Amino acid sequence: MTFCSSSENAGLLVHMMFPIGGRHMNSVSVSVSIPVSAMHKRPSGPQTTSVPNRSFLRLYVVALVLVTAPNLVRADAVIYNNFAPGHTYLCCTAWTVQGTNFGPALSPAMEFVSPASMSVTQIDVALSFITGTNAALVSLWTDAGDRPGALLGSWSLSNFPRFGTSSDVVQSITGVSGIGLLGGESYWLQVAPTQANTWVGWNLNITNAFGNVYDPPFSQSNAQLGAFAVLGVSEPKVLPLVLTALLISVGVSARRKIR
Repeated sequence: MTFCSSSENAGLLVHMMFPIGGRHMNSVSVSVSIPVSAMHKRPSGPQTTSVPNRSFLRLYVVALVLVTAPNLVRADAVIYNNFAPGHTYLCCTAWTVQGTNFGPALSPAMEFVSPASMSVTQIDVALSFITGTNAALVSLWTDAGDRPGALLGSWSLSNFPRFGTSSDVVQSITGVSGIGLLGGESYWLQVAPTQANTWVGWNLNITNAFGNVYDPPFSQSNAQLGAFAVLGVSEPKVLPLVLTALLISVGVSARRKIR
């Protein structure tokens, strides 16, 4: 993070660079101009020149860091993804998702592990329509000993492409919020029928992604998983931001003493 100031007539220019996480480390820079009227005060007496109000600047920059930085350090990241490039998957083989009109209700759930503590923002899944009601219920669960445990969230999807006609049409659940995953913990993504006459397919991945599938009476370990992705954001580290703000405050004070 860098801090620059100028006492020219334009005022003070604060330039900040914040590292952001995710799969690749990058940085975000922010420049804020503080007007002369906000950074100067006129002392009492006959003087006609203005004197920078360093206490004000110190508080202004600290507040700016604490308020703005948490939004900047949140970065998109992949929690789990088994799609091939272009969100492609196997067109003509799928896990069956069906209602009771076709036999036992089948609601396959795929296990995945969150690589870090993150908040879910989006879920992508490859579903296709076979017959009946063209809809399904997608849900996210905690792990309870190699099976889904507590429900974290659920979303209804509909209007899937007909089975066997597509290998790159993906259903996306966006704007997900309020669901935090812990690093190193297992979770389950499940697709269930919405009606007794629902029959859809969860198309398989083509990236050789295998894992646990909970789908009584057809549960399997080391099975080829349905194609899906879970995206999220890393949670900001509050303590480093506070320390950064304090360092800025000390730096501004030191500049004042040197001058």
